[in-house]
Order: sequence, then C-alpha cells, then structure tokens
Amino acid sequence: MNMHQRMLDVMLDFEAQIDTLFKQLIHSRWDISRRQLWEPPVDVIEKEDEVEIIVDLPGVDIETFDISLEKNNVIIAGNRPEHTTERSRKFLSERNNGPCGRVIRLDPYEAYGEVITNYRNGVLHVTVKRQATHRAPDEH
Repeated sequence: MNMHQRMLDVMLDFEAQIDTLFKQLIHSRWDISRRQLWEPPVDVIEKEDEVEIIVDLPGVDIETFDISLEKNNVIIAGNRPEHTTERSRKFLSERNNGPCGRVIRLDPYEAYGEVITNYRNGVLHVTVKRQATHRAPDEH
C-alpha cells in the first residue's frame, strides 16, 4: 500500500469518526432518536486570513445553536421548532423542522483559532480565523 493510499485511508477513517461524533452530539442534545436530522445549505468562502461559512437557517432560534471547532472541523448544530399546536394540523409541509446540523471540513494543513459568529435575518455567518500556514512538505 503506497503512502497516498494510507493517507486516504486515515482521512476516510477520521471522516467516519467525525460523522459519528456529530451524530452523537446532535442525538444527545435534542434526543432525536426517532427524528431526522436535516442539513441547511451552506457557502464556504476562503480568504487570505480566514474562512467564512454562510448558513441559511431561517426560523432557527440563535439560542439553539452549538458552534464548535474540533480538529479543523467546524460543527454547526441548531433546531427549528414545529409551528403546529394541539388544535392545528399541517395541510402542506415542505420546510424542514427539528434538529439540523453540518460539519464543514477545513484544510487539515492549516492552523485555525478564533471563531466569530453573527446571525441576522435567518443567515448565520461563521468566521474562522487562520493562525498560520502549515503546509505539508512536498513528497519526493
């Protein structure tokens, strides 16, 4: 097995571990064992000294957000409540409700630090500052 294949295997294993961790985090926070987790749409914009993540989350209360940086993965979780009551029923349902989340994988060869968030008009902006560039050495 060559070095590239080993690196790919390690990265795929790490991705699976992060996915499992994320699902456990979401399930334990909102106890969603029977509900489906939905993924909001995102844009990821790389800049010279930061990465900006823009997430569409209309109707999600900022108090339900959990945003963290774990091993170059930005983990974003939230919850959009149902809008029905005991005396109502949904006639048509096209919007996702309940727990939501995304894991954004950042460059593994970069060092990241401060995470800044801003939520306005249903759009979450997450800015992750780069600390320094740590590129992997070229293979010969």
